[in-house]
Amino acid sequence: MSVLTKTAGADIRRGDMVKVVKGKLFPALLYERYDGGAAEDIPEGACAYCLNDKVWRAMPPADAPPKTH
Repeated sequence: MSVLTKTAGADIRRGDMVKVVKGKLFPALLYERYDGGAAEDIPEGACAYCLNDKVWRAMPPADAPPKTH
């Protein structure tokens, strides 16, 4: 099972469709292509993960990968 991890580039609310732009997550507009949906609120700057089901969730801070920048 593959796991995707990305950083939120803006606040994402539960139920929002989510798109990936330049490696960061953003809420998608109704007419835009999207890469899944948010199962919970994801604050800006938080690390999020997605399994094969395309449902994004906030990653607990202790489990987040170390920052490389």
